[in-house]
Amino acid sequence: MKFNFTILLFIVSLIACGNKTNGQTSAPQDGTDQTKLVSKDINTEDAKKLIATTKDLVILDVRTAEEVSQGVIPNAKVIDVNGPDFEKMVAMMDKTKPTLVYCKAGGRSKRACDTMTKLGFKELYNLEDGYDSWK
Repeated sequence: MKFNFTILLFIVSLIACGNKTNGQTSAPQDGTDQTKLVSKDINTEDAKKLIATTKDLVILDVRTAEEVSQGVIPNAKVIDVNGPDFEKMVAMMDKTKPTLVYCKAGGRSKRACDTMTKLGFKELYNLEDGYDSWK
């Protein structure tokens, strides 16, 4: 009888452990709804359409001050992704608004989008070829 109980306990433990997915759950533990997360790379043409058609779109330039002095997309907010306060500054932004992120060529803005996703931003668009393709 004791042997049967031990086997039963072992089987129940296996079933319970088998339902885990590497520490990830379908619903976040913090109560946020991540099912509406959008994070995608877009080209210049799609970015221009997004700007023209999206209400409350935030445009975020993550380039250096020197790069910004050479021109910006109109109405862009500038926060250097390599600056010491980048994460702190973007954490203060409205995470529910759609945000277009760009840098010079697309690499730093992709990294910025990854950071912003971890901070809880819901709708991010990375200008994949950066400001170089915009101008």
